[in-house]
This record gives sequence, structure tokens and C-alpha cells, in this order.
Amino acid sequence: MPPGEVHVWVGDLDELASDPGGERAWLSPDERERASRFRRELDRNRWVASRELLRRVLAGYTGRQPGQVELRLGTNDKPELVGGEDGNAPHFNLSHSGPKVVIAVAQEPVGVDIEQLRELPELDGLLRHTLRPAEIAAFEGVPEGRRAESFFAVWTRKEAYLKARGRGIGALKRVGVSVDPDSAALTGDDEDPHAEERYSVFDLDMGPGYRGAIAAAGDPLVVVRAPTELGDGGRD
Repeated sequence: MPPGEVHVWVGDLDELASDPGGERAWLSPDERERASRFRRELDRNRWVASRELLRRVLAGYTGRQPGQVELRLGTNDKPELVGGEDGNAPHFNLSHSGPKVVIAVAQEPVGVDIEQLRELPELDGLLRHTLRPAEIAAFEGVPEGRRAESFFAVWTRKEAYLKARGRGIGALKRVGVSVDPDSAALTGDDEDPHAEERYSVFDLDMGPGYRGAIAAAGDPLVVVRAPTELGDGGRD
């Protein structure tokens, strides 16, 4: 892929799950065990479809067949490619919420997060556990009708950044982002005084009812792609 770009693949898991083909054979034993733990068939099928799409996408960047794309859990359970230790493998990250899935691929570290909007009766408590004092103060200026949306904007921006850095959500309050739901920005990182120069945070337009964000090293061009571009060539 061209340097300086982040490719963002956006898909509908229900559509993908309706045409499973033989993709369950691609799952590792650990993934099969994890899939078996889902109580609802809908959730299980969506999770399997997300792993199918991830393998098909990564196959296009690695020259492998989807069934040859081996994954493992790295730091903080972030998926990574087996055999990608030579430094030539792409960086990638995945997030799904409800029926939507997003996969980000880049030559540099990248993180992505999406959330389906919902009512948050416990919002005040979430703010205390997620936002820094300055962010809580800024949140007071958010119109009542946009408070839930603003919270999910903050959450996705922070989580995308932490995933790009390989850190867990326990560090949410150590990272600062803009609270304005219409303007994404990284405003600080207690563990990296140069983070704002080294990383960028962007909002993703996921359509009504969703918030999404991507974080990447540098200031890349974000290119949105669709699973239909993969055709049938990504299947074994």
C-alpha cells in the first residue's frame, strides 16, 4: 500500500454473515473456542464474519490466501499477524459494534474504534472514570441533546489512540482528546509529551446512530474502502 495512507474497510457483518462460504475453516482453535462462548447466534455469526473479513483484507496486503493468514493476540489482546516480525507486515486494527465493522490497515501503527449510540443513564459516572478534569469542564458546555454523542466521540477517539499505541483502556484518563463532537483532536498523553506531533486522530463518518474514530502515526491520508472491492478473489 502507498506510504502515508490508512485504508479503512467498512462492512456490514449481517450481510457478510449471510454468505459464510467455508470461512469457519479459517478460524484457529482459539478463535473457534471463543466463538463457541457466544450465547446468541447473531453475536457469534457477527464475530465470525468479522474474522473472515479481516483475513480477506489482510490477504490482499500480504500476498497470502485468507486461510494462510494466521493471527494471534499481542499486547492488551491486540490482534497481530503471525510471521510479521520481519517488519514488512502491515499494521492493522479492527472494531465492530452492532452490525458494523471497521478494519484499518497502514504501514505505521494504527487504531480504530466504533460505537453504536445508545442511552447512557449512568453518564455522570462514566465521565468521572473516562475524562480528565479539563475535559469534564469542557463537557459542561455540550448541549443536553448531544451529551451521549459527545461522550462516544471522546470514547472512540481515546480508544482508537490507545489501540494505536498498544495500550489498554486503563489509560483512558492519561490521554486527552477534544470534547467537541464535531472536531477531533489529540490534546495530550501523560506518557508521551510529543504525542500530538507524532499521532493524529480523525473521526469516521459511520452514518446515523454511530460514532467512530481512527488514530494513526503521522498525518496520513484516510482512504475508505468497501468489502465489495475484494470480489471473490480473496476466498480460498
